[in-house]
Amino acid sequence: MIINLKIYNHKESIKVSGFSNIGKIHNDFLDNINSNFDFVDNGESVEEKIDVINNFNTKFVERTELSDIEKTELKTELEKHKDLVVTTKLSQVAFGTNSLKNGTAEYDNIEACIIKMKE
Repeated sequence: MIINLKIYNHKESIKVSGFSNIGKIHNDFLDNINSNFDFVDNGESVEEKIDVINNFNTKFVERTELSDIEKTELKTELEKHKDLVVTTKLSQVAFGTNSLKNGTAEYDNIEACIIKMKE
């Protein structure tokens, strides 16, 4: 499957078929985590835990059907955005710095933020 990740860098328009390809890759990663990721908390720092998850995902990239160039690009992006596995950081990126939506203790998960935004 060739999806040309370069077109997803917000500089060009994306077609519906592109979202489908991105969705498939995203779901493949989620399925891999769900089926194969066994994290044992050995008291590592948050940064070390993030690296464990990122290394797991980076290894999975090699098992995808992406081209070598796409694999390299995806690994670069995984490294660049690896801290988004922390809910508060993801919430801040997704919802900005508005105190109602920034992953504060009251709204510490994305689902709660979305529900609150719909009210």
